[in-house]
Amino acid sequence: MTASVRYGALAGLIVLTGLLAWFIAAPRSAPDRAQAPDYTVEAREQVPELGSVGQVLVPALDRGDADVERVAREIAAAEGFTVAFYFSTAAAVEAHRMATRDPAALEALRTGFLGRLTRGEFTAGAEIYP
Repeated sequence: MTASVRYGALAGLIVLTGLLAWFIAAPRSAPDRAQAPDYTVEAREQVPELGSVGQVLVPALDRGDADVERVAREIAAAEGFTVAFYFSTAAAVEAHRMATRDPAALEALRTGFLGRLTRGEFTAGAEIYP
């Protein structure tokens, strides 16, 4: 083996190692939080057999907005939720946390619950609390 062949093989190995290191260490393209309106993760919990479950407050959205599902999916991807509940009002978040729901709490959920995303399946708030 000649010196030029050895140097060529070494240069190829260096390039291949660099590409491999870049592929492993390069940041993955995750959904950008800036695409979704401002939101606050009100609660996050690891639940056995469900994964990461969260409650998200998105005040800029209303139940009638056409892009609720898109925003819910973006937030779930950005936050790593497998199950998430989305709300437009703090009153709806509190009503969701109650063990028993009085008429005022149900009304808060009817107006402020945007929907639920469970393992990729979105259910609109109007379907759960009509």
